[in-house]
Amino acid sequence: MSEKIIDVVREIAKENGWAFNEINDLIKIDVEGKNGTWSSFCKCLEEEKKFIYYSVLSIKVPKDKILRTVEFITRLNYGLKIGNFEIDMDTGEFHFKTAVQLIDNTNSHDIIGNNIIINILTMDEFLPLIMKIIYSDTPIKDILE
Repeated sequence: MSEKIIDVVREIAKENGWAFNEINDLIKIDVEGKNGTWSSFCKCLEEEKKFIYYSVLSIKVPKDKILRTVEFITRLNYGLKIGNFEIDMDTGEFHFKTAVQLIDNTNSHDIIGNNIIINILTMDEFLPLIMKIIYSDTPIKDILE
């Protein structure tokens, strides 16, 4: 892989018309999906050749809903093929994470671009269920049906 990961991400963001901000090895992209808006962060680990993408919920999960949310994401993650939902049990930060290990002589542009799109589409798909978990007392199994 001759290109820097961060350069590939900049190129993808520009191609898609996404405004972005850079902070060290992070690129922040604000996302507007069909079901809501949130911030996303690309972490580019150049030396390790790793790309990690986070879609971060715009609100913190309230303390009294954290254990409920943990059960929800455990059940949800079990069926996911790519990526996983995570929650910081101390702060209530909730995000969806995808990652890829890049190797030399691969099309990193397509791999990173697909990783970003999968992440955004997954977060957008499950955002209404996440809001139900946080803002209702509907049983988790009912929400997941």
